[in-house]
Amino acid sequence: MNSIFNNGRDEKLASLKVLKDLGERDFKIDEIHLVKVKNSFSCDVFTRDPKGVRRFHVSLGKSVKYAHSYKIINVQEEKVDLRYQL
Repeated sequence: MNSIFNNGRDEKLASLKVLKDLGERDFKIDEIHLVKVKNSFSCDVFTRDPKGVRRFHVSLGKSVKYAHSYKIINVQEEKVDLRYQL
């Protein structure tokens, strides 16, 4: 997860669509401070960077064809609840 958010592009970990979308937006996070699992195929990733706390909804796909059984198929930035602000 950290390599994806810090511009470490790897087709084994993320779909080509995600890599293309992330390639258009170059950003670097300081740390991932919380991963909140929503269900078997999605989670919220809370990161910290110079802008503050940011929240990303990450969707996963599962297939035996993937090198790690799972692959990130969508990353979407969402509004952060005040309770997660540091």
